[in-house]
Amino acid sequence: MIVSIQLFLTKIKRRVINIIITIIGGSGSGKSTLEKKIQKEYEMDKIISYTTRPIRENDNEIDGVDYHFIDVEEFNKLKDSGFFAETGEYNNWHYATAKEDLKDNSVLVITPSGFRQLKEYNESLDNPFEIISVYLDVDQRSRLIKLLERGDDINEACRRNTSDLGLLDGVENEVMYVIKNFEFRFSVEQVFTMVEQVLSDYHLHLIHQIYGDKINGSI
Repeated sequence: MIVSIQLFLTKIKRRVINIIITIIGGSGSGKSTLEKKIQKEYEMDKIISYTTRPIRENDNEIDGVDYHFIDVEEFNKLKDSGFFAETGEYNNWHYATAKEDLKDNSVLVITPSGFRQLKEYNESLDNPFEIISVYLDVDQRSRLIKLLERGDDINEACRRNTSDLGLLDGVENEVMYVIKNFEFRFSVEQVFTMVEQVLSDYHLHLIHQIYGDKINGSI
């Protein structure tokens, strides 16, 4: 019996489907906002990344909740010990995900280079995760305006905005899904609806893998 998309989404909430949703995007593209929305709606866990960047007071960030904030020396020690599944540099700061933190039915904001490493690490596992990758494609001007509107220092906002140049090149060809949100024409709720469609498409992909031509497009 072929399950419906509603049942598929229910299974995600019940932690039956072994997936990790990864979100990639430039500074100010809405990655963290979407991550929190997915957490809430699907009761998924947030994979808390490690970073060497300072806490953003304007965002009321909390150590151990938003990120594990560590210094460069500790970061390098953990990296050399094989603690991380992936590491990446973004806007001159280091980011990483611990191997032990990877878990079923979770969501992760990740750098482009980190995403590539995570896929490679995942392929080495005996029981790999199903990684659903989403790229939030937002124009540079709109992202800069958003950073300034939320109170970021103008010099830091400009630095982060220009640092994105080149880092995201080719990402749209590597991820499973691209959500284009130029000038933030779509609200968070609308973007989340698109993510639901992403999960629906993934559901169809799984069914085709299992049943092949037998389903005759009847899902």
